[in-house]
Amino acid sequence: MKSSYVWTAEAIALLGTDTDSAIAQKLGITIGVVAGKRTRLNILPSRASAAIADVPTTPPAIKATRITTRSSEPKQKFWTPERTKMLGTKNDYELGKLWGVSHKRVTSKRNGMGIEAFNKHSRIEWTPEKLAILGTMTDIDAAKLLGVSRSCVHLRRTELEIPAFVTQQEITWTEEALGLLGMMTDKDVSARTGIPSGSVAYKRNQLLIDAFVGEASSSWTPERDAILGTMTDREAAAVLGVCHQTVMLRRNALGIPATIPKPRHTWTPDQEQRLGTATDSQLSRDFGVSLNVVSRKRSQLGIERFAA
Repeated sequence: MKSSYVWTAEAIALLGTDTDSAIAQKLGITIGVVAGKRTRLNILPSRASAAIADVPTTPPAIKATRITTRSSEPKQKFWTPERTKMLGTKNDYELGKLWGVSHKRVTSKRNGMGIEAFNKHSRIEWTPEKLAILGTMTDIDAAKLLGVSRSCVHLRRTELEIPAFVTQQEITWTEEALGLLGMMTDKDVSARTGIPSGSVAYKRNQLLIDAFVGEASSSWTPERDAILGTMTDREAAAVLGVCHQTVMLRRNALGIPATIPKPRHTWTPDQEQRLGTATDSQLSRDFGVSLNVVSRKRSQLGIERFAA
């Protein structure tokens, strides 16, 4: 605990009567403290000779007095069991701010204990309801709603190839474009106007305009409705020839639960060792994943393609 020097009247009276160095020795403090006090009181420095500087040490009457706020209780360890348990449960910046220390100190302690950094993306359970939010609003708004970071939302949305939501302020709706809403599929309106199909569906719903139902490819027949929920909305959209937002809106209107996309493949050491020992197509069948998954992993590891 840092202590402070208490300037008595006798100690102040010494300032300027001798060199700062000599006075510092008498008072048992540093020359910087003496010079700083003298300067603040506008006292000129002494021109005393070196002989004067050899004056005996401080008389008992003006001996320096120090006070300290050091507690008589033993100093507590900073890294208590409660704090170490919190490492990795929040990001290092948040914990550093909470405890009044730098995030580097938190990071150093966490790494020293072999604790992984906090990652919001790995701690969210992507339910069908949460997935349905992606692309219906900006990533920032979705992140606030879901209680995760914007990058977490962006990563999941791009993994599912869901187009980013375009705010209506960024779109200029002409009278001609508004007149097309409900007269053709949202996908066709998008093709005609250059406005993203998701934004077309948003604007149409905002104006309480029913989706187009006619002889076009987007007509919802019992056979087409039967496809909903049997695969992901994006896969169903590709089969039906419409945008995935159209499928999502129709499925939600019918109360059909969404199909959760297959999770990313977790590579085991044994599977990684087999890469390059057989064709990618053969390994994809053995592992139960797509050919692209195998090819991408083999390329990431720098393994040459199998040559028969």
